[in-house]
Amino acid sequence: MSGNGSTARVVGIDLGKQSDFTAISILDKIPTDDGGSEVHVQYLRRLRGVSYTAVVEEIAQMAEWPALDGCPFIVDATGLGRPVFDMLAQRVRRVEALTISSGNIVVKHGPREYSVPKADLVGAMQVLVAGHRIKVGTHIPDAVAFIQELTDFGYETSDAGRTSFNATGAGHDDLVLSVALAAWKLQHGGRTGQIWMEAFRIRQETLHLDHRGTLRT
Repeated sequence: MSGNGSTARVVGIDLGKQSDFTAISILDKIPTDDGGSEVHVQYLRRLRGVSYTAVVEEIAQMAEWPALDGCPFIVDATGLGRPVFDMLAQRVRRVEALTISSGNIVVKHGPREYSVPKADLVGAMQVLVAGHRIKVGTHIPDAVAFIQELTDFGYETSDAGRTSFNATGAGHDDLVLSVALAAWKLQHGGRTGQIWMEAFRIRQETLHLDHRGTLRT
């Protein structure tokens, strides 16, 4: 870790149907001594079987945490996520909408809205995992579920260049997508400030992938 203590922090939110999981993650991008950076997954949480109003309330309360002051909240606004984003935007001024597209370029529709190709989200995760640049505290609630999702997570690219996600096993990918949203945003600028280690003190384990893309712990 760099001695200057500076970091960038982003909250990622993958909105699910009311019968499915909504996943929330908090990621820090921390400089390393080799001149690069690592991403530390500081927080993971799943919400299931709660109303969209309750989800909005939960996130609005998180936005009041001192450790998240000034941090962007990047929300998957694809499909049913759009109405929830609109509700959130009335409560959290730092919320940003990311619509997952099948295109090839990132389109910025406004100061807080983007269309991002699926391949870009996959790429954000690939860079971190392949480079051993992502860490997660295994004591964090839902960390085990995240590791399992990452193990099962895959993608396919068609001859036309379109990317589709492919979750095996139980079929969940909400935590991975939540982290991917935040990871993408970190690559394009997050909140910069001091590390709030008193708020998120974690025991870190590095996630490794073998040459086949299978998780090794």
